[in-house]
Amino acid sequence: MSAAVMSRKPMAFLTMGAGSGFPSASRVFVSSPGSVRVCSPCAKNLPVGDPSAGPCALGPIINGRQLERIDGIVRDAIAKGAVLRAGGTYDRLFYKPTVLEGVRPDMRVYTEEVFGPVLCVVRVPDLEAALQIVNAHEFGNGTAIFTASGEVARSFTQRVLCGMVGLPVLVHLYQRGFVRNDGVCRSPRTKAEFGCRLLPSTLET
Repeated sequence: MSAAVMSRKPMAFLTMGAGSGFPSASRVFVSSPGSVRVCSPCAKNLPVGDPSAGPCALGPIINGRQLERIDGIVRDAIAKGAVLRAGGTYDRLFYKPTVLEGVRPDMRVYTEEVFGPVLCVVRVPDLEAALQIVNAHEFGNGTAIFTASGEVARSFTQRVLCGMVGLPVLVHLYQRGFVRNDGVCRSPRTKAEFGCRLLPSTLET
């Protein structure tokens, strides 16, 4: 389960494997509407099509069954109050890059892995609220935070319950192994063995 917290640039992750790639960010927590204003136009302008026919950002979904599942999850979110800011349509197996705002933790699009080009925007008042929601999720494979503050980045990596944490710094990935329901590596030694301690010089801004 991947999430980018306070992210302003999640669209690069959305295009990986038409949203089904392992590093794809499917949930973005924001504290201001600015991120939505950036994400939505970017999603609308991403070219979708057959990569063998010319340049494109997203190719097809693997099969019709998965496409129907993606669309069903998107429709479920809209029916429960999420706002469709981009996409939400498809042509054959090509699903348009989709941005949903106002996603809540009780929606399928949040609780399940979509494996499609769908970005969920969750509004939070601050980092504390984002951490509470992320840490309450059943899964904890990977997450990322986009911030210019070394202090915020350090606090986030120490408190978030995820196996991998992405940071916009020189050394950008700190892996602790799998946690919670994403794998079997739950040894108390995992954190030390995989080295999630941050050097102060790394995060100074």
